[in-house]
Amino acid sequence: MTSSRKLSAQLRETESLLDMVAQVGSFGTWQIVLPELKLRWSNHLRSSHGSSVGSLSASGEAFDFRAEEQQILIRQFLCGCIRKSLPFDTEAQIVLTTGQKIWVRAIGETVIDAGGEVCRIQGAIQDVSQQHAQQGKLRLLETAVAHLNDMVLITEAEPFTELGPRIVFVNDAFTRQTGYALGEVIGRTPRILQGPDTNRVELDRIRDALEKQQAVCSELLNYTKAGKKFWVEVDIVPMADETGANTHFVAVERDITERKLAQEKLISLNNELEDRVRRRTTELENANRELETFSYSVAHDLRSPLQTINLCTRLLDRTDAERLSEKGRLTLSRVVAGSQQMGKLIDRLLMLAQTSRDDLQIERVDLSAIARDIEQALREQDPERDVGFHVEEGLVVEGDRLLLGAVLQNLIGNAWKFTARRTRGEITVGRQLAADGQPVYIVKDNGAGFDMSHYENLFGTFQRLHSSEKFSGTGIGLSIVRRILERHGGRVWAEAKVDEGATFYFVLSRASPD
Repeated sequence: MTSSRKLSAQLRETESLLDMVAQVGSFGTWQIVLPELKLRWSNHLRSSHGSSVGSLSASGEAFDFRAEEQQILIRQFLCGCIRKSLPFDTEAQIVLTTGQKIWVRAIGETVIDAGGEVCRIQGAIQDVSQQHAQQGKLRLLETAVAHLNDMVLITEAEPFTELGPRIVFVNDAFTRQTGYALGEVIGRTPRILQGPDTNRVELDRIRDALEKQQAVCSELLNYTKAGKKFWVEVDIVPMADETGANTHFVAVERDITERKLAQEKLISLNNELEDRVRRRTTELENANRELETFSYSVAHDLRSPLQTINLCTRLLDRTDAERLSEKGRLTLSRVVAGSQQMGKLIDRLLMLAQTSRDDLQIERVDLSAIARDIEQALREQDPERDVGFHVEEGLVVEGDRLLLGAVLQNLIGNAWKFTARRTRGEITVGRQLAADGQPVYIVKDNGAGFDMSHYENLFGTFQRLHSSEKFSGTGIGLSIVRRILERHGGRVWAEAKVDEGATFYFVLSRASPD
């Protein structure tokens, strides 16, 4: 009796240990007793299925746990095992009493009695839902990677030989792009893709980053199996296991050959364009210098005959004026006026040429002081004029003193000239700030103004918006102003209304308010 109790206790202990092992391994055991076809299952298997029944009919009730599409397959395995003693090992989906579907691995075999007959079938069932889900995710990932347009290459992390780590995986895009079959790359290193024009410095940089277990990006020139060049944009990242140890490198490579070829073509076109621009600029500069030299020479050479004309007309006026007829004296006066106008024109042409020929002498220039000097000179020349002259103090800039003086001389001179028919003229020289804070200098008058529809001709050479009968001039002054300001990196513009005056604005890139 004592021995029986000991055996019972040992059996219970063994069953308890088996239940613990079953819980850890997520499996349970089962038996189908023949010929009754009664299903007996272990406590863990019964509880995991949500059932309290210790035995079921293997011909009916036991199949209630199987998904409908799996029942036929399980029946076939059981029949084969009973009739032909064929063991089985399969995966099937079952439905728990809670309605939850899980995947299990089922194994079974027959037990033969002393008479050589099959007396029962026994086996085990293990919950493999997690493994099944992981395998599904893995298959999905493999399918996705295989169908990527980008190339994927995975290498071992070790050993890190001179040629690089060994390749363990490539996707379909890799084989299509490189021309290498799968068997030709597995176990080899990425060095098979490199050739004579691959950038060695960039390869060393990549190698240094990988040895430090760092991610790295690069653009590399690679070669196909046939030797054809192609460019890739590659991102390489180290992959670590659960312990943090680096096990693999994953490289994703995108073909950027077309982009690189387009960049090279663009660079070539830019270089060609820059070269053409340089040549054209040199030609234009040479042509401009020749034209300016020619203009300077012509203007200078015209002085001699003009001086002769002036001398002869003055001599004729002093000695023979009384013997000339009225018509002759009128003709003589026209010759004198024409020669004087020609003299002014020559002076302006020389000034226009000088603005382009001479180097700028940059210094601090007080525009306010220059404007007051011009005002004084104009009042001395025409003391009868009633003109209100307003000059803002502190208009200090950086530039060429002589040339900026010529700018104000032309702008203020025009304002003086075009206010001549006003009972009281008003001229203002000042400054205002643009939206970006840059100072804008203004010369404003209340004179004759002009029609803005003719604005495009305002700063052209020999362009006049008023007849010479009303206002004298050469038509060169504003072109001189534009040329000087452009040389200072600035510009000039104007606004006006007929008989309501005009305002000229100009800026200097070198301008620096005091």
